Amino acid sequence: MEVRITFINNLLMFQRNIVRLFIIQGFLLSGIMSAQEKVKIIDPTMNRLFIMPTGNILPKGTLSISFTDVTYFNIGYTPTDFLQANFSGLIPIPDLVENKPVNKNLSLAVKSEILRDIWLIQGVSVGGEVIYSGIKKEEPFYFDEQLNKTISYYDGIYDEIFQINYYRNTPLLGSINLAFSMGSNEFQIHANLVKLFFPNETPRFSYGWDFDYYEEYHLPSLPFLSYIQFGFEYDISWLQTKRGMKLISEIFYNKLNPDYNMLMSGFRFYGSTVSVDIAIAYVGNEYGRGYEGILPIISFNLFY
Repeated sequence: MEVRITFINNLLMFQRNIVRLFIIQGFLLSGIMSAQEKVKIIDPTMNRLFIMPTGNILPKGTLSISFTDVTYFNIGYTPTDFLQANFSGLIPIPDLVENKPVNKNLSLAVKSEILRDIWLIQGVSVGGEVIYSGIKKEEPFYFDEQLNKTISYYDGIYDEIFQINYYRNTPLLGSINLAFSMGSNEFQIHANLVKLFFPNETPRFSYGWDFDYYEEYHLPSLPFLSYIQFGFEYDISWLQTKRGMKLISEIFYNKLNPDYNMLMSGFRFYGSTVSVDIAIAYVGNEYGRGYEGILPIISFNLFY
């Protein structure tokens, strides 16, 4: 009889332990599910702000397609954990509408992330870019005392923005850059240092100038860095889980042409596979030779 009572008591204790185990497992599973639901999504446009690159690249296997102000497109793909490739360009809508010769502006860029998630460093990347820009032109060239010579060269938007005071005998330009990002998931600061390469054998000022003066005068040497970009982003949607919003601001400091310095500020709205940037850009005009005013920036970005 005592053995039977002992067995029943042990069985009841075992049943109570099983019930407690299931209750504990239930709480753990509900906590895990709750945590999964509360995990904030990551901004899929982590590789750039509005126009400046950050020190990060997109996750491996990501395909991105972006359109900015209708006329600019960018297609990117990340084949590995540390390498991203981008093909971008301007869609020449004004030239096509006005039936003008098409001024081509295309680029192929590669970006490699060399550091990631080390203390406050979110990412450091190096990149290179090959640019096809400009349309071929011809004009008289008074390089010597003969007045019947002409010169063929390429001229385009890069020549204007960066005030390239040289005749380019090729439509190709190049650039290298170093970008880095620091901070936390909610607040980050970014910087991008860029060196632009282009032919610089024949200065533009030689056109129409006296030969003796051309021999005596030379353009000042080019700066080591062509332009610098600084920016920050602040995530102001930390309570949301399925979508996000960021405040973004960046500065474009053009060392080759101060008339094209820019300040951009605005917002990014993002989900897991799409983001929309809405910003205002103020273009400076230090010497009064270029455009000055406010431009809207609207960018749609898709990720697969």
